[in-house]
Amino acid sequence: MVQNAAATKVEGELTDLDGRLRSVYGQIDGLLTNVLTVYLQLQEILSPTPRPVTTVPGSKPPITNLVRASGIPSNTPIPWVDYTGWRKLLLCEIGGDSCPKEGSATLNNVLGVLASLQANLPTVKPDGTFTNGPDTTTFDGNGFDNLVTQTQQDIQSPSLSKAQQAVYTAELNRLKMRKSTLGTYGSALSTISKDLGSYLVNIRQVDGTVAPGGMQTLGEINDPRTSSTANAAASKWLGLQVSFSVNAVNKVGTSVASVPTATQKKSIATITVLYADPIFEVSTGVFFSTLPDRSFANQTMVTQNPGGSPTQGNVVIAQTIVRPTILPFAAANFRLWHDFAWPDRRRGAFYLTGAIGLNPYNTTAEFGVGPSLSWRSLMFSPLFHLGHDIELTQGEFVGEIWCNQSAASGSIPKCSGQPPSPSIKKVWKGAFAFGISVRVPSVFGGGGGSSAASGGGH
Repeated sequence: MVQNAAATKVEGELTDLDGRLRSVYGQIDGLLTNVLTVYLQLQEILSPTPRPVTTVPGSKPPITNLVRASGIPSNTPIPWVDYTGWRKLLLCEIGGDSCPKEGSATLNNVLGVLASLQANLPTVKPDGTFTNGPDTTTFDGNGFDNLVTQTQQDIQSPSLSKAQQAVYTAELNRLKMRKSTLGTYGSALSTISKDLGSYLVNIRQVDGTVAPGGMQTLGEINDPRTSSTANAAASKWLGLQVSFSVNAVNKVGTSVASVPTATQKKSIATITVLYADPIFEVSTGVFFSTLPDRSFANQTMVTQNPGGSPTQGNVVIAQTIVRPTILPFAAANFRLWHDFAWPDRRRGAFYLTGAIGLNPYNTTAEFGVGPSLSWRSLMFSPLFHLGHDIELTQGEFVGEIWCNQSAASGSIPKCSGQPPSPSIKKVWKGAFAFGISVRVPSVFGGGGGSSAASGGGH
């Protein structure tokens, strides 16, 4: 089919419009591809501490356990291994500094290219129209709009069928909509430009040098007793435990002209320090007492004749004794002198101990007092145990005969029923005991923090 001149002209105009858009969007897409590469390179260092990198022995080529993101150029040094080389490459790629001599840089001056493209894109005015950038070779918005107007007129040519006009109009509207999104890309490029500009400044400032020997002094953790009368009094009797957090700040990702926020600080270590020369400590354990657990009960004596039936005899008061008595206890310990070191260099000290325990046999509270000797957290205590004993009352005694179950025998009457149980009472009594317990250092809490800058591969 022979196409008329009107259709040929309209299709040529649409092709021209599409080509202009393809050209500018091609520049934008190429730039964003380069920007993505830069961001992938930055992500490798945007962590508060170095990622571990170790070589697998004997591997050819050498294999490391650092998995690099897909898209990072192979000539990009690992920042936590060779920060100097990484820094030089990124300054070249982002800001156009001199590039490394070893190999060719994949990118150069991305920030400059981005700024140039952003400046030459048309900007959207409040009425929805566009204003050209200074260099219309990037994109001539006015020329594009003029050609759109001409194409709209040509589409209305009576030489074109209604179907052709509908197809051409739809294509023209698509191109107009695509052109309208250039303003959105302009705003996005502005944000990217600002972001990369911050990284460029930070990388330029962080040269990666460290103090001789690779050590950095973060400061001192002072004894709180030196600055507080209240703390001094408390530490004398108890002891102050301070938890000090060491934070790292990634100086590549954090602006050098700002104070790091809490979210920008990453805790890498917690140091717990106990400032204490406590006189008072508590302990808990068990002690073994020579004080017997005594009980009394009526017992029927039985005579067993060979070949005959057992014969019940006298009912007497019998006594049962259990030793040693084992009591769980809690104790307050007051250190008598300065602590010392055992031959194995473990801490030792002498204490005066006061204990309160629970007698599981009679469910009463009992007490102990005496010296204690510690080894590490264990305490060994010879104690005077003041506890409860059981005694018979009303003149009753162990072995006393109540009656005889079978028949009267002299002054012993025949039992007419169950004789009464022995009458008893509890009495306080002292005895020797030996305790083993675990001391619990008495401390009260405190806290602090310190920040260590990280970046530059160190």
